[in-house]
Amino acid sequence: MNKQELEQIILDSKKAQIEYAKSLVEHRSDLLYRFYELIIKNKEFLAELMTKEQGKPLNESFGEVVLDLVENYLLL
Repeated sequence: MNKQELEQIILDSKKAQIEYAKSLVEHRSDLLYRFYELIIKNKEFLAELMTKEQGKPLNESFGEVVLDLVENYLLL
């Protein structure tokens, strides 16, 4: 990726955030719930990835995925 591509990604992200902020709360809630569903569906994969990247035991990675989900989604 070169500097121009990165600058375009940043610009596109800023535009997307502005549109997202204009959307109804129900739409944003639906998006968050879909994100939650994806995490649940892929929790084993995410834990395995954390283990490979960080070298921690699989059960610790799995616990972290679930704990992060609870802290960041359910406790919003």
